[in-house]
Amino acid sequence: MVGAVGGVRQKSVAACSAGAHLMIVPVGEEKDASGLKCDGMRILGVESLEDALIVLSHNGGGRIPPRAISDPAPAL
Repeated sequence: MVGAVGGVRQKSVAACSAGAHLMIVPVGEEKDASGLKCDGMRILGVESLEDALIVLSHNGGGRIPPRAISDPAPAL
């Protein structure tokens, strides 16, 4: 589950100013993020990290590399 994010409106202003074409926010926060009219930037709500990765993969995102597995640090 994706939890609430603070300052979504301010983050959407920054994303728009930076030229973002897509902003992913938690479901229910789309209205706060879309308070700013930004031509060319879509705002999509997601319920989980898996949903966010699917949105990214369908919108030009590359394959997410597997997490590196390393040996735990030796105990001292």
